[in-house]
Amino acid sequence: MTLPASPQAVARTAVMSPIDMAAVIDLASLTDRLRTDLRSLWRGLVSPDGDYLTARDRAEAEIALRAEAWREGGGAARVSRANALWNKTQPNEWYDDGGVVAAHVSVMLAQLIGSFPTANLLNATAFTRALLEEVMLEQPSRIELACACRQLRRTMKFVPSISEVIDALKVEKEVWSARFEALDQLSVHVEPQP
Repeated sequence: MTLPASPQAVARTAVMSPIDMAAVIDLASLTDRLRTDLRSLWRGLVSPDGDYLTARDRAEAEIALRAEAWREGGGAARVSRANALWNKTQPNEWYDDGGVVAAHVSVMLAQLIGSFPTANLLNATAFTRALLEEVMLEQPSRIELACACRQLRRTMKFVPSISEVIDALKVEKEVWSARFEALDQLSVHVEPQP
């Protein structure tokens, strides 16, 4: 928008250019839309009272906006399904007094050892006790142990050593830890926050 240079130019401009009301109406409509766009762009940067937000507040506002879009894009349904599958595959009976129940772990380890046709251990009792003790120290979830056992059955030709079982379990614990963390963090965003 340019201003006339002199009062004479103002008079000349007023005579020469009557206001086009259709253009004014279009401009009003367009600028109202631009105001909405601007508020949308600034949302999360300025508080309702006009103060600039801190970096943390801006980040939280941005996360809230993205979470809303994520929920609407099917994210909430995926979390609900994942939680249902978690509850199905990780029953409460797996734990007792905050720890893993040894009897359940023992059954899974027996299935692992029994799945090898060459499982003719000289001292099976000592091996299975030591294996159970080492696995119990890791406190695996049912999913972690099941995946480790499955991986060992698929990759080993002979009964795995205790260290091989623990190594496979640690790999699965790391993989599933990241998955559980994502599920926990995203579960917060399933219900819209006030």
